[in-house]
Amino acid sequence: MTSRNINIEISIYERLRKLRREDESFSEVLERLMAISGKNLSGSFGVLKNEPLDYSEIKKSRRDRNVVL
Repeated sequence: MTSRNINIEISIYERLRKLRREDESFSEVLERLMAISGKNLSGSFGVLKNEPLDYSEIKKSRRDRNVVL
């Protein structure tokens, strides 16, 4: 399997690390998150930022998808 290095902010790394299960790699965490969001992360961009989330706005933007928050 080939791999790529990506740069992410430390705060994003820490949030991904907290989401990572004991037996998961970071690739597996990202794969799981993509599966949850319908294999399209574009609707999730910014979710991991250190900004307060307005869930009502997120829900409005996802009306066309079956995403449970």
